[in-house]
Amino acid sequence: MNTVYENLASELNQEIFLEDKTNAQRIYTLAKYGVSVPGGNGLPPGQAMGDGSFSALMAEATRYIGYPYVWGGSSPATSFDCSGYICWVYTQSGVYHLSRITA
Repeated sequence: MNTVYENLASELNQEIFLEDKTNAQRIYTLAKYGVSVPGGNGLPPGQAMGDGSFSALMAEATRYIGYPYVWGGSSPATSFDCSGYICWVYTQSGVYHLSRITA
């Protein structure tokens, strides 16, 4: 991955930050398969960098620090189990609609 980050930095003539790195897989998929990938976000390759999705995800995730673990919990009202927490955070942040029954 370091080679990927170095190549991106060189190609884009800019520093690659943590948020850029978290979007690298999405950028790779868009660049390789185009914007018609099912479930894609419709952005042309490269535009995902710095789009704020990582920040939105982290902002939503940190809101629930300290909530107790509750088996089967999937919202702030019920608290969360591990998969319920992940699904809630991704969906509520707007990064990706992640169904509770996603495999």
